[in-house]
Amino acid sequence: MSHAFRQSLLRPAIHLRGSQTKRLSFFIPHPRPPQDDPHGPIYKTIHGAKIFRVECGKWVDEWREAIKLDRAKYYANQVVPQYHFKYQKDRDFFRIATDSDYGHGFSKGEFVATDQGTALFRGFLDTRLPKDGKTQKAGYVALHASPTFRSFQRRQFLDWAQWSHLVIRCRGDGRHYIINLHMLEEDDFTWHLHYQFPLYTRGGPYWQLTNIPFSKFFLSFQGALQDRQYRVDLSKITKISITLMDKLPGPFALEIDFIGCMFSGKDEEDFAYETYETPDGYGHAYGQK
Repeated sequence: MSHAFRQSLLRPAIHLRGSQTKRLSFFIPHPRPPQDDPHGPIYKTIHGAKIFRVECGKWVDEWREAIKLDRAKYYANQVVPQYHFKYQKDRDFFRIATDSDYGHGFSKGEFVATDQGTALFRGFLDTRLPKDGKTQKAGYVALHASPTFRSFQRRQFLDWAQWSHLVIRCRGDGRHYIINLHMLEEDDFTWHLHYQFPLYTRGGPYWQLTNIPFSKFFLSFQGALQDRQYRVDLSKITKISITLMDKLPGPFALEIDFIGCMFSGKDEEDFAYETYETPDGYGHAYGQK
C-alpha cells in the first residue's frame, strides 16, 4: 500500500459547522461509547468472591463423591427412574418451549402436576402461520429438561453409558411424540443435532410402559433424518426432551409418571441402522470423523 493512499485514509473527514474533527479510517475505528455500570469494583469483588466460594464447595463435593466410588448396583431388567414426576424438584427441572415463544406460531403448552402424583404435558398445537411473510412452518411444542452444570459452570453430562434402554411410563391421547437426546451444543451448527425416536401413545385411560433401546435412536438435524448415522454416545448426552409436531392442530395431553433407564442384561445390538459410507461434505455426528 502506497504512502499517499494510506494518508488519504487517515485524513480527517469533513465535519459540520460547530462539530469537532473526527478521524475516520479503516485503521482507527471509532471508540465504543462508555457503558454505565451501576456496580462499582468493590461490589464486583465481593459478589465474585461469594460465587467463587460456592463453586469451590461444589468442586470439593464432586471430588468426595469420586473418591468414594460408591456406585449404586442394579439388577438386570430393573427400571431406575431418572426423573420421577411425583417429586416437585423433578417437575421443576423441565420447561416448555413453543413456536409462539419465538414469534413463529400460536401453539401453547404447559407442564403441571396432577392429583395422582404424575405430571401432565398438555396444551394446544396450532399450525396457523403468522402473517410475517417469513415463517413457512408452524406447530411446535416441546418439553425440555434443563441442562445441568458442574462446578465452575462446566457442562454436566447425563452419562447413561451403563444402560441399554430408555423407559417411559405414560398415557397419552393417541398422538405420536418425538423423544430427543441432546448432545453437546457448544457450536451453532450442532444446536439442532439430536438423536430421536418416536413415542407412540395408545390413547385411553390405560398406562403404557415403553422400552426403547438406545441402539434405535437415529441422528437428525432440525428433524431431518441424516444419511450418515452413528450410535448415540450415551456419555455425551446433555438433556432429554419430548416434542410434538405431528401437523395435527388441536389439543393434546401426555401424562408422564417417570422417565427412567434399564439394563437388559442381554447381548444387545450395537446399532440398528446401516452405517454405510457417504461422500465427503456430509454432516458428522458430534465427536465423529
